[in-house]
Amino acid sequence: MSLTMLHRSEGMTLKEAARLALYTLFPVVRLNHLLSQLQKEREFLLQHGYSLSYARCNL
Repeated sequence: MSLTMLHRSEGMTLKEAARLALYTLFPVVRLNHLLSQLQKEREFLLQHGYSLSYARCNL
């Protein structure tokens, strides 16, 4: 909860601040959320001629 309060600014809900704190600490969580959103829109993108692929690179 304290990290959420540190990320909170005026006009931001507690839920928004918690999400921001989580994404700041765990970039992989943010990436997975983004990939999930893209997967949900996959059919729409295909209908409009777009194709997305994700390649992972281990360093």
